[in-house]
Amino acid sequence: NGILTFDSSATNNLQSTTQISISGEFTIGIRLNIGATGGIIIGDNTTNGEFLKVFSTNKFRVKIDNATAVDLQLDSGSLTSTEAYMVLTRNASNLLTLHWNGVAQADTETMSGTADIDAIGVRATDTNPYEGTIREIQIFKETSAALTANVNARLATL
Repeated sequence: NGILTFDSSATNNLQSTTQISISGEFTIGIRLNIGATGGIIIGDNTTNGEFLKVFSTNKFRVKIDNATAVDLQLDSGSLTSTEAYMVLTRNASNLLTLHWNGVAQADTETMSGTADIDAIGVRATDTNPYEGTIREIQIFKETSAALTANVNARLATL
């Protein structure tokens, strides 16, 4: 039915032998339904310190190059137990911006480094398994207002 279901009682994941490495701008869009906090949505299962994590009911945590993690908080509402979509962007100035259900959130953070992705649903080594569903993930090595709008529009229709 076009939905991947992840069970946090196991370290289930989709892992690739090819790594996506993004050193500059990026746009990542995901349609998902988060079942519980603490899980990794995307990350690197071969390198520590690379992930996008559901940190709490209103906060995502991002870590790149095993540097200090940054948190992006929702303006209002909850991340869990509802079908939703998110777009995470990093611009040329390394500014991370979270769009939740098409709305840019006020909390932004700066994070440089090379984002490495080779797994969905877990991080190195088989840690913090994700609980919930994912319908679609889009990853681009660029960002723009038009791209963000197009990704939000696509994810809203799923």
